[in-house]
Amino acid sequence: MKTRFFLFLTCIHLCLTGTIQAQSFCGTEDSIDPAIEKEYLAYKNSLKAEVNFSRGEIQIPVQIHMIRPSDGISDFDTTYTDSILYRLNTGFSETPFVYYQCGEVDYINDDDYATFCYPASLCGDVDYDAFFAFHNADDAINIYLTTGFFGINASAFGYFPWSDNHAYVLSWRNLGSHVHEMGHVMGLLHTHTSGELVDGSNCLTAGDLCCDTPAEPSLAGGNVNIECEYVGNATDANGDLYQPNVGNHMSYAPKACRTFFTQDQAGRMVYFYNRYFKHFLCDPDFEYTDVSFTGITTSPYPAVENEPYSILIDTKNGGNTPARSFHVYAKIHNIDLGREYVTSLLPTNPRIVSFKHAEEFPHEPGRYLVCVSTSGDSLELYTYNNTYCQEILIRQEEGIPDLNISNLSL
Repeated sequence: MKTRFFLFLTCIHLCLTGTIQAQSFCGTEDSIDPAIEKEYLAYKNSLKAEVNFSRGEIQIPVQIHMIRPSDGISDFDTTYTDSILYRLNTGFSETPFVYYQCGEVDYINDDDYATFCYPASLCGDVDYDAFFAFHNADDAINIYLTTGFFGINASAFGYFPWSDNHAYVLSWRNLGSHVHEMGHVMGLLHTHTSGELVDGSNCLTAGDLCCDTPAEPSLAGGNVNIECEYVGNATDANGDLYQPNVGNHMSYAPKACRTFFTQDQAGRMVYFYNRYFKHFLCDPDFEYTDVSFTGITTSPYPAVENEPYSILIDTKNGGNTPARSFHVYAKIHNIDLGREYVTSLLPTNPRIVSFKHAEEFPHEPGRYLVCVSTSGDSLELYTYNNTYCQEILIRQEEGIPDLNISNLSL
């Protein structure tokens, strides 16, 4: 019988007492296949330099399945699938991966599976192995959305890539867990996987097997405050205090705190992508956009006190299809400058988005921080750099102002 590796994501709730507590049971078994890990370690040791990745260079199809009651009635809204892709591609924006939907949502009407059970015996005669084998798309990572979970205080569950099922399951309302669960499908363990020492001496053989993620305890027990700071005092086997990085997507920190993957994690995911998912070509002609900003300046440069000037934003599209119908928003010195509408941005034609002079622009000499962001009228923007900031300079009429002037930030 083939071994299954199950992953469970806890339900995390905010607490108003100064820390954020998790009220959930986690049944995660961060098990590995020793033979596969031995091969991965040999591959990693063979690398002569750190591998650099280009954002969006690997496109991965996903098939979304919605499991409803037998009568087909549920509150699920198909626009939710856009939110799934947005969450995935924003969460993975600093990795090589872009996720896209493979075909229409697959609706499955079945009372026996609409609520996910663990252990399965709690729900009678259900066979998840057979269920997934029947419904899985062979050329995509499968995402199963259910009406709820039963038997465990959790709302998500997934398979490692070395199992038979390239899938994860979660309650369809649990939008915040997609990035974490996809990380498991791509081969990542939890950052609190046991055994790793704070000094990092066993990072290749213990913990999550990524040496740029520090050893940490589970962050699900009220040891993270509302500022996303670790406030615990747990120690490792040597008695050294843990110093976790709360922001990692694969931790059990509150979802609002989790924002990034590390370089080692990205490299590990690329390895398992090449091993298990490289043949996934649901749509080899998949088109995507990737809008980002590369610079901010003024016209004229530098701007002069009490003289009109415009703010110019260098904008590019790193995807393979035109980005249409999106807005560029700008702020300076906590002042909202509004938005500029862009109707089309070609992959091969970077452009400048201009915010023309307005009364609310600062006029006094100094250095000011300008921040810009994007949003699409449609979710055609699968990936983009949410925020980019850069200083501009306003000089005195007679010269550049004293550099001791404090920066004004958002």
